[in-house]
Amino acid sequence: MRFRGRIKRGKLKKRKGQAVTSPIIRGERIPPIILQAPEHFSLVNNKDETLAFFDMALSRIQNCKVRQSIFFDLQKITTITPDAIMYLIAMVKNIKRCRALRTSCQGNMPIDPNARACIEKSGFYSFVSSPSPLPHLELKSAVQISSGSEVDVSLIGSICSFVSAKSGLPERLYTKGLYQIIIELMTNTIQHAYNNTNGIMDNRWYIYAEDSDEKIQFVFLDTGDGIPATITINFFEKVAKLFGSNVTDAKLISSALKGVYRSETGERHRGKGLPNIYDASKTDRISNLNIISGHGQCTVDESCTILESSSTIDFAGTLFCWQFDKTVEV
Repeated sequence: MRFRGRIKRGKLKKRKGQAVTSPIIRGERIPPIILQAPEHFSLVNNKDETLAFFDMALSRIQNCKVRQSIFFDLQKITTITPDAIMYLIAMVKNIKRCRALRTSCQGNMPIDPNARACIEKSGFYSFVSSPSPLPHLELKSAVQISSGSEVDVSLIGSICSFVSAKSGLPERLYTKGLYQIIIELMTNTIQHAYNNTNGIMDNRWYIYAEDSDEKIQFVFLDTGDGIPATITINFFEKVAKLFGSNVTDAKLISSALKGVYRSETGERHRGKGLPNIYDASKTDRISNLNIISGHGQCTVDESCTILESSSTIDFAGTLFCWQFDKTVEV
């Protein structure tokens, strides 16, 4: 994936002596697919418009031709959050069709300096290349976006050390629950990779953490089948019995958080990650838990009530956002 470090009048930047060209098949030039991101690029703060962009992008990519290029136009973005940056990375790096058709992905950066700074801080440049040098920042205020397909114990340890340093809390005592949550979410991604043979994207996880005032913000992305799809496949009879024809993806996510779905061996759906993170939001330092998957979204409010909402647009994968409170009284 190649991104231009500079933007010039909204056009693709030319290399010296070369024009930007498209592949030619049977004598016809194939124009690139141009995807313009919304001004407020955030799944958490501008869900509907951002979901619509990603849905449109996935649809266009699924119908692209061999070696057809894709250009992500980010220049009009004025506000952007790590969740949208993370999903953009996952989409261009993990989509199976892009790899099969040898599709090239290119793009530009926002003109707005604050939006550009947010992208730089996230670690985005670690996942892209450019004809010109791109900045790689080493930050003390964030654990930049990392990705993998296996449980990364070393990374989780580094994240817990980061949280301990920023909160001033003893690491082993107050980050033990956080450690378990992350390791279970990573494990879930791996366990469900075997069932994702027809999925749009490869199964991988992405994680980001950022220190912010009295809280540390977390974003975790699982690019697998998603919670509702997995539940529907594995627990069809139980879903029908519980909800009948009134089942929604949000209800499925909410029930999974409560630990409703168990296999014949008594194990909770998707390991213990979902019930554990919900329990932590009730009794620990975890707050503002927000999950988006399929057509559903669940948010845990201050009273630990699960608020359900639905969308007409399908979100491929599962996005987890939460906060670790640094100042909660022990």
